[in-house]
Amino acid sequence: MRPDVDALATFVQVVDSGSVTAAAARLGLAKSVVSKRVTQLEAQLATPLLHRAPAMFPPPRRAPCWPSAPAPCWRSSTPWPTT
Repeated sequence: MRPDVDALATFVQVVDSGSVTAAAARLGLAKSVVSKRVTQLEAQLATPLLHRAPAMFPPPRRAPCWPSAPAPCWRSSTPWPTT
């Protein structure tokens, strides 16, 4: 079976962009669509094409609060971070 041309073009964008997120932005697609296309291409070729690793960023010591958070958090005076 021949690889899907859209999936192949999407994979090239992921490699050129350096990430699924950047490729999705370039292509004007949702990240899930880009990821699904690459996964389908890997299945068609029967080989992994990308190294997938979990994010290596630890969670913040204290995440911003919202009303549905546990009581000690939403009662705090910690504001939402602004960037």
